[in-house]
Amino acid sequence: EGLSLSLMEAMAAGLPIVCSKIRGNTDLVDEGKGGYLVQPNGINDISKKIISILTCGNGIELGHYNTKKINKFDKKFILSLMIRVYMDEQK
Repeated sequence: EGLSLSLMEAMAAGLPIVCSKIRGNTDLVDEGKGGYLVQPNGINDISKKIISILTCGNGIELGHYNTKKINKFDKKFILSLMIRVYMDEQK
């Protein structure tokens, strides 16, 4: 999928993210702000990042960031942007 729906749902739920550094995920997750991006086969990196979130106590902060960021993907927000684009083209 272009943008992972499950990743977007996790962000909307206010969860910190640890996911593969692949196209789509990199559009959603801001490194160090909402979570962490790791190489797809980086099993050790994935576990290190999860442990880091649990031990540093920054999971709530990362989750709050994600809750705010995901709003720009809300269908009402996107619809309003699309309406503006089409209205500008008709002028």
